Amino acid sequence: LDTVASSFTFFFILTLLKREYKRLTNIESLNPTVNLMLSSLAAMANTTITLPLDGIVTRKQTSPSTPSSTKSPPSPWAGLEPALMLSSNPAIHYTAYDLIKSTIVTNRQQKTLSGFEAFLVGLIAKSVATIVTYPLIRTKQIMMSGNAEEAGMKETMTKIYDEEGIKSLYKGLSLQLGHTVCKAALLMSIRE
Repeated sequence: LDTVASSFTFFFILTLLKREYKRLTNIESLNPTVNLMLSSLAAMANTTITLPLDGIVTRKQTSPSTPSSTKSPPSPWAGLEPALMLSSNPAIHYTAYDLIKSTIVTNRQQKTLSGFEAFLVGLIAKSVATIVTYPLIRTKQIMMSGNAEEAGMKETMTKIYDEEGIKSLYKGLSLQLGHTVCKAALLMSIRE
């Protein structure tokens, strides 16, 4: 339900933004920069709207089956700051993909990648994006789970780092990579 609601909201907002941009500018086709900008705006609006549902799912997945304290649940928008910053993940992913792809095809007659090449480039590009943004993903999860004091993103990240060191900011990275990287690589090979 969380994924469906988020996908629907994102594409609904993106469609509205594109329609309004075309209406205001009288431009029918969007260049990649404008498309990326509108996609980022849609992702931020989507995050703001769907974060409460995402928080409920996160708390259900991370809380014990029987509550052990009378602690009140976190705000419905706990984790909003890192979640908004995570809107940069697709931009990093697609930028890395385009840079790697252009490096590969520069000295070739054929300027496209094969499906297998696109899969490998997508795998690398999504890995880069995930590794770069993972401390934000981890911070968001902790803030949303209710296992953090009512603190901002910086305070939560600092506390994680101070208590467990730099490795703790990447705790769970291998699971996240396994979850997102292959899916993104497959999509890139199909797209290519």
